[in-house]
Amino acid sequence: MTSIAPVSDVSGEAIKTGLYTLKNVRHHNYAELTDDSFMAGNTIQYGTAAIPETMLWNVIELDNHNYMIRNDRSALNACSQRYISKGDVVSATPSAYQWIIKESGFKGQYVIFSPSTPDLYWSLRDSNLGTHVTMQPAPTNDSNHWRLQQRESHPRESCESLTLTLNNSPTANTQGTSKGLDVVESQLFGENDPEKYVAFHDAKEVDIMSSGTTISRIVQIKLNFDDIILRIKTTYKLSNATEVSLRHPKKAPMWSPSHSIDFTDDEVLVGAYGRAGGYVYQITFRILNTATGDTRIEGPFGGNPVKGTSFDFRAPGRHIIGFGGRHHNAHLHGLSFIHRPL
Repeated sequence: MTSIAPVSDVSGEAIKTGLYTLKNVRHHNYAELTDDSFMAGNTIQYGTAAIPETMLWNVIELDNHNYMIRNDRSALNACSQRYISKGDVVSATPSAYQWIIKESGFKGQYVIFSPSTPDLYWSLRDSNLGTHVTMQPAPTNDSNHWRLQQRESHPRESCESLTLTLNNSPTANTQGTSKGLDVVESQLFGENDPEKYVAFHDAKEVDIMSSGTTISRIVQIKLNFDDIILRIKTTYKLSNATEVSLRHPKKAPMWSPSHSIDFTDDEVLVGAYGRAGGYVYQITFRILNTATGDTRIEGPFGGNPVKGTSFDFRAPGRHIIGFGGRHHNAHLHGLSFIHRPL
């Protein structure tokens, strides 16, 4: 965290390059970059001037008068899809991505949108901590309006305030953290009711099976699906050079045939996107060849491209080593992504 003194609320003028907080007009939460590289709403202790770096954004004016919005802590740029759909989340990438920032019809309240999709705007749908910033219509809706307050940095050691933790931010996985592996789990995409569904976490299960053993990478993913993703079976290469396969739900055998995705020794899983709600309706995987830098896409799997809410998980500089989630009887109801640095 760093101690930041506010300079001014911007009003009635074009945004100039500088360090800002972005505060939602309706819900009064700040836009913060989460550990799994999504933008979400969060707040700080009342009466303090201390702002965590994850809530600070370098807004950089470009020569075409569009903007890059870069997180002060990670130096990742706020981004979304090239062609955005309603409900798409705002995440972050090391690549350049430009936005348009314009004052709405209300003084001091700004809308943020992509040049490719000028009818969808950054939006915060409620005031819960951890609610994702998504792209929504209606420029007059104040949940799509943001106040930009310019900030001035002060020395870090002057900061003594407490920041609230996001409800759905990833937590360090105890397996591997003592070895400096920095293993974390993303939020869960899909149904997350602990009263109805059984949780699973493959990295923790591997550690229970063989204490001190960690997952090195994914070797193979097998899927059963029709109009939803029914089952997933993943084969992992472990730190002791052995392999293990884990299936979810465990009580439901994999159908034959199932779709298999095989990884070469140089390939790692770096992202996944699709749609989820009561089930995981559709998923596509991004696979990086670390030797060549090439990326291949596997999918989409599942048959329903409209149900649920879209998600797009990316963790720049990291790779997905395993899956977590929830299931019930014969069906998969949610997935999370366990990742570590490349």
